[in-house]
Amino acid sequence: FFRPTFVNFLVFWLVSILISMSAEGLAYVVSAMAGDPQQAGAIAPVFIVTSMLFGGFFIGVNQIPVWLSWLRYLSFIKYGFAAVLQNEFRDRELTYDGCTGFCPPN
Repeated sequence: FFRPTFVNFLVFWLVSILISMSAEGLAYVVSAMAGDPQQAGAIAPVFIVTSMLFGGFFIGVNQIPVWLSWLRYLSFIKYGFAAVLQNEFRDRELTYDGCTGFCPPN
């Protein structure tokens, strides 16, 4: 199911750390712009939820309206999600044998 090599684990760990640092940096920027902690707590979810929605994890890229499609390039979650997917599925040949539901590895 997953690549059990140490290098793939390190890439996954590094991407996870970078996503966390990006979210933390965004929180610092929002808190610096806000006047008080309550204001920052109200503004920060707007940026995080927007990043989550346009990151490609919940909504497919082809389902985003054209006039909002530029927002996906601002999503730090999009780049982290793409890096984790490439780390896991690069150079793999995925086959479909008609199995539905949970399919054990061949």
